[in-house]
Amino acid sequence: MIRLRFVSHPGIFNWACRIAQYGFWATHCEALLPEGGRIGSWYTQGGVRIVPDNYDEGAFVKETIIDLKTTPEQEEIFFAFLHTQVGKPYDVLAIVAFYSSRDWQELDSWQCCELI
Repeated sequence: MIRLRFVSHPGIFNWACRIAQYGFWATHCEALLPEGGRIGSWYTQGGVRIVPDNYDEGAFVKETIIDLKTTPEQEEIFFAFLHTQVGKPYDVLAIVAFYSSRDWQELDSWQCCELI
């Protein structure tokens, strides 16, 4: 099983994301690691990182965790890929893609939803 977390934090960045997403409430997503911790991409943390489960405890407005039923092979491939991306930078230009025609599917950097 793959567990994904969707979350909204207070602040101007999240407000702008909601506008770009036509009002969708979640402004960040990440995967919950089977061994503990979470993996995602954060502008404020320098890109793709593994963080503790409680890294933003009390700092978010809303969260939802979705469980995806997968085969063991799918789960292994998914998490193996995510682990190979740790250390890659945040894809700042992907944010621009919300407002332009830029191709946001570059493999050298990641925004949270691109990564997941």
